[in-house]
Amino acid sequence: MILQACIEEGVPCGFSFRFGGKRGLLSSLKVDGWSSLYFSVDNLLKRLSRKSGSEATKRSYLTVIRRFCEYVNMSPDDLTRLEKKRIEDLVQEYCDRFNSPRYSRKYANNILHILRSFFNANGLEISVEGYYVPTRYRKRPEYIPTKNEVYDMADNAGSLRNRAIILMLYSTGLRVSTLIALIYGDLKDELRKGYSIVKVPVYPEMKKRVPEACKNNISYFTFACEEAVKALNLYLEDRLRRYGSVEPDEPLFCSEYNQLESQKRRYKFITAREVQRVVKAAAKNAGIKEWKYVTPHSLRKTYESIPVSYTHLRAHETSLHLVC
Repeated sequence: MILQACIEEGVPCGFSFRFGGKRGLLSSLKVDGWSSLYFSVDNLLKRLSRKSGSEATKRSYLTVIRRFCEYVNMSPDDLTRLEKKRIEDLVQEYCDRFNSPRYSRKYANNILHILRSFFNANGLEISVEGYYVPTRYRKRPEYIPTKNEVYDMADNAGSLRNRAIILMLYSTGLRVSTLIALIYGDLKDELRKGYSIVKVPVYPEMKKRVPEACKNNISYFTFACEEAVKALNLYLEDRLRRYGSVEPDEPLFCSEYNQLESQKRRYKFITAREVQRVVKAAAKNAGIKEWKYVTPHSLRKTYESIPVSYTHLRAHETSLHLVC
């Protein structure tokens, strides 16, 4: 292998830790904010900060760079000192590992794009073959539930929280990363006023809680339908009984991990992975044959498939998209 040849020829190494070790992603790459003690990584971070400044993008890029450095057992700076042909061979070999039935070709191309960007930020234009992706290519099957199936999922969600999550995903059309970044204070005023349809704001500051929230830093708002609001109120009433209060800075959907103390649990945001499990379990319990292929994003597509209605107006707002 090319990697073995590098080792035998005495190419400088300096990145011998394992990805699953105790050192974190940022510390292993000597990253502090948008700078790094590794000159090569610092160049990449400067470029990313000028483009989007997205924490989620930064994390994705650093994860790929770190794993590639582990694979070749070199530091980022050592990599940029290699001959161009050697870099191209290493990158091609690494990316070819993901050109298999286990991974989608989009995933392999994304890794290649990130590695190209890293070397490009350091003045190196590498030529590496990408992977053909057919039009409308999708590696994993997906099932988009009907409106009735969504309500069956809500009825079989297993808890007040999970029912509210299903109906909020469906009626707002929010990405899961944005939904889990909501805090009670975002909806508090309208919920207390007893509105049957509640405005749900999305804003860039949510990224401080969940980096992937509020894509492209564009502020907007959507609405939760009447059934979703009812489910949300029941869930919040249950939280009030258990904890004595629901503070504005608490997550709208908090973790139910019973290994945490209750006071810590109420302030821990639910993760995207937890929401995925909630949705899949609800689909299975609802008797959907293709439950394995139902995801939070599937509910977003169900939302998009419902015709828009402008029949309900509130005095202080514009027309609402009602999907319930």
